Amino acid sequence: MKHYFIINPAAGKGQTTNDLIAKIVSAANAEDINFRIYITKKQGDATRYVTSKCEAHLNEADPLRFYACGGDGTLNEVINAAVNYPNAEVAVIPVGTGNDYVKNFSNTKFFMNMRRQIRGKAVKIDLIKFNGRYCANVLNVGFDCSVVIKMSEFRRNPLVPSKLAYVCGILSALAKEYGSTFRVQLDDEEPLEKEFLLAAFGKGSFYGGGFKSLPLTIADDGYIDTCVATKISRLDFIKCVGKYKKGEHLDLSFISYKKCRKVHLESDEPIGVCADGEVTMETCVDVEVVPRALSFSVPEGCELPALSHEDASAETAKDYDYQEV
Repeated sequence: MKHYFIINPAAGKGQTTNDLIAKIVSAANAEDINFRIYITKKQGDATRYVTSKCEAHLNEADPLRFYACGGDGTLNEVINAAVNYPNAEVAVIPVGTGNDYVKNFSNTKFFMNMRRQIRGKAVKIDLIKFNGRYCANVLNVGFDCSVVIKMSEFRRNPLVPSKLAYVCGILSALAKEYGSTFRVQLDDEEPLEKEFLLAAFGKGSFYGGGFKSLPLTIADDGYIDTCVATKISRLDFIKCVGKYKKGEHLDLSFISYKKCRKVHLESDEPIGVCADGEVTMETCVDVEVVPRALSFSVPEGCELPALSHEDASAETAKDYDYQEV
């Protein structure tokens, strides 16, 4: 197996690169592996690099493992190349500021243990595909996307602790007009058009630096978890933020939670769509689940401790009915 460590030098406010390289080299030499380290030069470079290496080894049977050394955005770039090649595996070394995807696993500290990473085993996970791109964690629309934009600004400020960036983003977004009118359709149900506060569609439970918006996700169940919230007052929203962060919001009256296989979303005006932390402006978004689309390398000692399929089905069969929002 060939191991490629792809480092985003801007991750973690640019303070981790030299230390990370030293740890990678030490572990790689101790494990006696064939490895390369690549430092990305600009946005999109990780996708280009992974594609070039996969094409160069297209007819080889040995796996290629690509370690996304950065945040969720770096992981997103890597998977959008690796998903196209059956011999490619993806791992993540979370040196970004949010690192939400790894929060879905047990023993998250092991993701920073290079020798455990190298000894990791690949499992098949689902991905979300939207408008021709792939997403590993969460795609969110509306207020949450506005928060992510503001959060990115705060994260670039060295005086703002990373853990507070999302909260600062919420407060900043609340100070402006919020709420978006769009049409959303899950599977083949009737479309619903309202003024929404937010919508999140995902395979991972966390985003925004630890907000557990989709608490019932399962990495390989073949479904997209959806959480849709109608617009409420600022005061009511502030009262509910704590429950939303902990994943205890499914019983709130303005929340709809459901599992589906595809989503169609339309808006008369362009709205922000945030996929794994990367924002684009769209008027139409088609989302679908791609079952077992990616080989994801889980570090030695880590697991995906999700609800069982039966437990998750029982939870979503309660009163979280989409049409009752």
